[in-house]
Amino acid sequence: FENRLAIDGKYDEWVKNIERENRLAWIKDQRQSIEEFKNEKAPEFWEQVRPDGYSVDKEQWKMNMTTMRSRADEYLEHLQKIEDSLE
Repeated sequence: FENRLAIDGKYDEWVKNIERENRLAWIKDQRQSIEEFKNEKAPEFWEQVRPDGYSVDKEQWKMNMTTMRSRADEYLEHLQKIEDSLE
């Protein structure tokens, strides 16, 4: 297939199109991950650290979620600029 494209002089265009589609797919994946992150609350974990074998302790991280969400919005804007430059 690639040999036929090279003979017809369309190989370079095909490669550029594949690279563009891969970049757009990566941007889509990043955007989805960031949107999921924005909807989460501060992380908390249950850990079994006591020697009795059944007690668990809750570890909750203190994070400024407002700041984290604003940074996520900034990154989404940056991804949009990248996507616009590819089109």
